Amino acid sequence: MPTLSKHRFLISIPHTVMPLVLLLSLQLCQAREELFPLESVRPGMIGTVRTVMQGQEIIELRAEILGVRENGMGQGKHMIVGKLVDERTALTGAVHGMSGSPLYLEGKLAGALSRRVATFEKDGHCGFTPIHDMLEVSRLPRPQPTTSRSSTLSWDIASTLQRLTRPAGQVDTAAEVWFSLPLAFSHTAPRHRELLAKLWNTGDFLLAEGSLSANWSKPGAPLQPGAPVAAAMAVGDISAAGTGTLTWRDGDRVLAFGHPMMMLGDVTMPMCEAEIITTVPSYLRPYKMANNRRVVGTVVQDRLSAIAGVVGEMPKLPSYDFTVKLGSPQRELHYQGQFVSHKDLTPSLLPSLFLGALGSNEDVGTEFSIRSRGKLEIEGLPPVIFDQFHSGDESALSDMVIGAMLRLAILYHQNFEELKITGFSWSAEVSPGIRKAEIERITCSPPRPKPGQAIVAEVVLRPEYGQRLTRKIELQIPEDFSPGQELSLETASARAFGFRDKGLSEYLTGIGFLETIGPMFQRVHPNSIHEVIAALNGERPSDQLAVRLTAKRPGIQVLQGKMENLPGSVQAVLRTGATPSAEINTVTLSEQILELGQKIGGSASVSLTLD
Repeated sequence: MPTLSKHRFLISIPHTVMPLVLLLSLQLCQAREELFPLESVRPGMIGTVRTVMQGQEIIELRAEILGVRENGMGQGKHMIVGKLVDERTALTGAVHGMSGSPLYLEGKLAGALSRRVATFEKDGHCGFTPIHDMLEVSRLPRPQPTTSRSSTLSWDIASTLQRLTRPAGQVDTAAEVWFSLPLAFSHTAPRHRELLAKLWNTGDFLLAEGSLSANWSKPGAPLQPGAPVAAAMAVGDISAAGTGTLTWRDGDRVLAFGHPMMMLGDVTMPMCEAEIITTVPSYLRPYKMANNRRVVGTVVQDRLSAIAGVVGEMPKLPSYDFTVKLGSPQRELHYQGQFVSHKDLTPSLLPSLFLGALGSNEDVGTEFSIRSRGKLEIEGLPPVIFDQFHSGDESALSDMVIGAMLRLAILYHQNFEELKITGFSWSAEVSPGIRKAEIERITCSPPRPKPGQAIVAEVVLRPEYGQRLTRKIELQIPEDFSPGQELSLETASARAFGFRDKGLSEYLTGIGFLETIGPMFQRVHPNSIHEVIAALNGERPSDQLAVRLTAKRPGIQVLQGKMENLPGSVQAVLRTGATPSAEINTVTLSEQILELGQKIGGSASVSLTLD
């Protein structure tokens, strides 16, 4: 496996010391291509489409022009309509991955293959984006990123989460839609592909076979019109990239795809060379299967008509560092690399990389337990902590990755700060079998303690398999209590207590997360990025056994804090204030937490009367 230092060398290499082969390839397209004007496009014209069907060889395919659909891509955005009439595409037609393949009329560049005219088309009908629309993308300025946003913007995280978790929509088969981008992830096991599709159901992607090469010195096809090109979301030991075709090149500037990747706008993404393994025929989803190779530049725009990139300008990205311990006997895997940080990309990307880290694990069976810990580092802000325990079948893995996606979405879609992510570290320990335990009862020794005395809480749990478990935890009775006063000794998972403290019931699935975390943030209504991070970090894992000593006392909960023993007049002011608040009647005197290594369910309590 390549090391992180190798990756950093690749991404920081100056243009002036690039390998000679890359410098030579830069000279291939120095001369400006002649452009064919859209107003001169006529039905019946025969043109050529340049693309790669296999390997790195660019071939020319015959195409017949049928006409121009005015405003076919939006107001003032026309679409050249044609069909491939080459015998080499008789079986495949226009396929996903041909996006950006340049169209030449009378030897001049006219546009890029970008649209499918029907889902089950059989005779090569397709649409082309005019080159003049694509050139508008290359002229866009690159604005400097902002460092903050107005805190007066509305907090609407619930609708964001609904958008991210909506079911994938059905495509109208009579409509012209751009080609799906073949999106390849390395290491992802076939059994995780359905879950991977859930993570990316808001993007127009085709999850395809193929991967970024681990051999970073291996070149792909030189970047020239008709060659495959990839926009990478992650590079390193675990990687992700979408592959299309390069349309236009002028020196170190390039245009590709003829349609957006995700309409992200200004971006910073690695741009990679590629090679085509094969073109897979299918009436439903024909596509190019690709291997993506070395990083040779940066994608800087993702717009309606094209993506734009700069060859030789290497992106600076946050790093990831994953460690996975799995199997019996246990073995340890380590992965390093870099990833793209973007609010509409990273919430799906990082959980997908988790799946990649777990993807090579085929020896834990269909039932397993995962203990994971992670830390997302943010420049100038506290880190966001990921601390989770899941146990069960594949649904447990789904809970983990969907939950991680939604927590990242909350962070990235807050309106207070433009985040500068510097890195993400994550470790997971995967063990075979289900590890769950239900709380049966709790007892106290002595049963009638005195003020100031230490007590021992004994918790009995019934595991899914095996004998009952007993855990003893010591707590202290406060000295300022009087004989005869009543207290309560309670036990549950720390996760359940955390949600109860927020007035919510514990969620059990990813959809449950949506139903609880969204309303929680609507109720809390954070006033700063610090409060958002504090709320996210307040979530506790389900394998922590918590024991609490509580007493009846009135108070008010405001945001994430509790205010106890307040005068009635002060409570009245807080209840009618602008900041959301809730009345409480129970306060925690003492709490102890023990990591059990089992997913804890249920609760129990016992009343105490001080002697």
